[in-house]
Amino acid sequence: MSPWWVISDAPWRTRLAALMFPGCAAACDEEVDWDRLAYIVEAHRLGPWLHQRGVDAPGTLREQWSEAANVAAIRALQMQQDLLNLLDLLEPHGLEPVALKGVPLSLFAYDQPWHRPMRDIDLLFADRAATLDAWKTMLAAGYSPYRDRIGDAEAILDERHQLPPILSPNGQTVIELHQRTGHRRGPEAPMASQYRNFLGRDARFPTPEALLLHLVRHAARDHRFDNGPQVLVDIARVLKTERIDDAVLREAASGERLERHMALLFAMAADAFPETRVPSPFDIDVTTDAKSLAWTLMTSDPDDLAQARDRATTKKAGFGHLSQRLLPSPRRLAAAQGKGNPLKQYVAHYRRLLTERLPILAGSGRQDEGLAKLVDWLGD
Repeated sequence: MSPWWVISDAPWRTRLAALMFPGCAAACDEEVDWDRLAYIVEAHRLGPWLHQRGVDAPGTLREQWSEAANVAAIRALQMQQDLLNLLDLLEPHGLEPVALKGVPLSLFAYDQPWHRPMRDIDLLFADRAATLDAWKTMLAAGYSPYRDRIGDAEAILDERHQLPPILSPNGQTVIELHQRTGHRRGPEAPMASQYRNFLGRDARFPTPEALLLHLVRHAARDHRFDNGPQVLVDIARVLKTERIDDAVLREAASGERLERHMALLFAMAADAFPETRVPSPFDIDVTTDAKSLAWTLMTSDPDDLAQARDRATTKKAGFGHLSQRLLPSPRRLAAAQGKGNPLKQYVAHYRRLLTERLPILAGSGRQDEGLAKLVDWLGD
């Protein structure tokens, strides 16, 4: 059987794996759709990683990836300064968030911050009240909502794990405030964190085990791999640069029923980076088919995959989920549209449901079948 990264009907996917990962080889005589490969690289911000690897690709693409690396280096400096300013703003108010995902990865796991570009800054707060306090403090200090129309903040936190994106006063950096890390509602164990030096001050970051668990949950359960293949590099880099307590990692994954999710991503990372010690926390046979499905999803158009994920979630949730969309509560409308005239809000809701949501839910896409198979394998 061919390795998981060899996709016979899409040689560009095979070549992308070879470009990204030292453990993946690809035949150089295959005809590659470089335009498609370049689109996925840009969609998932893989250019800086490919640039630092010095990969063999058409000259125009190497130039694009070099420019992406330059932009990422400048952005990294700006975002670090904006994060420092924000921590200084929040500290006098007793607010001490944990910096999630891209921040600790770019600072501590990669050789250079620009090797792992960040789309935004994610901050986790102690609870709902602290998240709201941070939101109000930031608005009062000149931060502004990223989108023109936002819902009521308190209603949003009744429905979702985070508040809408908020923009730094200089307009350069997007920040997201989280009351919990997982997208699913319900109680969540506090994220284990530690203090680390950040630009001369102490700041809170996840422990290595908590960071790995978050990466697995975020990619495999919450986003169904539409956040791209960089997660395999993220996992390998954390495992390479940090000391991991395998027992703690195993217990944390078991507590959230993420055993198969972690086994899948860790097995792929082990293949992609054979020189990195990748633990096998669980005695689970990760099939080549499961890895191939995951790789195909990771390298799909993120918008197409997000729609497939939405259809799968609606189908699995059944009538209760559908009824919430057909007959949303006033509180749910406030979360989406803010406070206002209920009648007008229902009209706006049904207009969007008929013109935007239902065509997506009633449609189908190339990734629907593969996503359903992988979700079944994961046991979700």
